[in-house]
Amino acid sequence: MPGLVLRRWVLATFIVGALTLCNPVVTGAYAGSVDGVWQIPIKLVDDSGEQVTLGAWAGQPAIITMEYTESSLVCSVTLAYLKELQAMLDARGQTINFLIISLDPKSDTPQAWRRYRQTFRLPYPNWHFLTASVEQTPALAQHLGVSYRVFDGIIIHRLRILRVDQTGKIVNVLRTHFDDLSSFLDQTATAY
Repeated sequence: MPGLVLRRWVLATFIVGALTLCNPVVTGAYAGSVDGVWQIPIKLVDDSGEQVTLGAWAGQPAIITMEYTESSLVCSVTLAYLKELQAMLDARGQTINFLIISLDPKSDTPQAWRRYRQTFRLPYPNWHFLTASVEQTPALAQHLGVSYRVFDGIIIHRLRILRVDQTGKIVNVLRTHFDDLSSFLDQTATAY
């Protein structure tokens, strides 16, 4: 059995690498045809069970990413970056909303997100865990420029954390393990 786990991990690592090298990176603010992420009309359910759209955060800056509660590799790195960004913002005396959107709408119910929040000690009131419908998740990922694939029941995705201004324009993207977190928080950056 350990050999099977190792083979699956090696294959997953290869696929993540292939996604990084072969998939086109979405350029511009997003792949969709709307003006800013706050205009994306997809309905989401938050971790309290309330229905919202991204427009609920219009007029406020945000950090947005997609992950899922059962992930272990990329999402754990993403979560570590999000926690580090939160600490940096706390040190600066700034509050920015963090919108963490599910890549696994079948499993990421409001209850699953609440367990995730508790398990990883995420008491931050500015962190919002959101889930779209199964049908709408691929479109939302495309709007946000998030590449992912489902392989053998495992969701494999690239690191992509967005810095969005109050108008919904993407002003910066964290997409590699070498990106500078301080620069990422600089709203004047335009590298998307």
